[in-house]
Amino acid sequence: MAALLSGCFAPAANDGGPSAALSPTAAGATDATISRPDQPAPSSYRYRLGIGDRIRVTVFGEEALSGQFEIDGGGAVTLPLIGAVPAENQTLADLQDTLTRRFRGGLLRNPRIVVEIFAYRPIFVLGEVRNSGEYKFRPGLSAFEAVALAGGFTPRADQRRIYIRRRGESEERAHDMARPVPVFPGDNLRVDERYF
Repeated sequence: MAALLSGCFAPAANDGGPSAALSPTAAGATDATISRPDQPAPSSYRYRLGIGDRIRVTVFGEEALSGQFEIDGGGAVTLPLIGAVPAENQTLADLQDTLTRRFRGGLLRNPRIVVEIFAYRPIFVLGEVRNSGEYKFRPGLSAFEAVALAGGFTPRADQRRIYIRRRGESEERAHDMARPVPVFPGDNLRVDERYF
């Protein structure tokens, strides 16, 4: 009986949580046939902030310094008293350390700061979808779900593949829609027209 019950509590290979959705293996894959979104993310992977991300900064005991802030077009976040702080390409922990040092520099004696993601930068779904445009990203989002957010395919759409240009890449890459294709904050997705 104990052996039977112990199997009920075995950890799942992938719970579909944000760390699995933001797997660097999937992010760096050049083709969906190479991508392994079913593999858990290595514990060393940490999300890097980008332009358009909104963060929540909590400075304990200093409500006037806390709030929600957006990373601007220059890659910085501007906070009360300390001004603009570079944030693009930093992890949440890196930015938290930077803010702690900046506030400690004569303003606060022993600042305790927490930085969290409030809203990820948007994705863009273009081409042969019913409602091209900007859409909110959520962890675990797939390319198929992103197309659904955009109203689905048009009758002329090539539903077999989707083209994605990831943040930091200059060219888009084709991905097979028959396999799960993960989407990441800031991605540009394009559905091409089908040729008969």
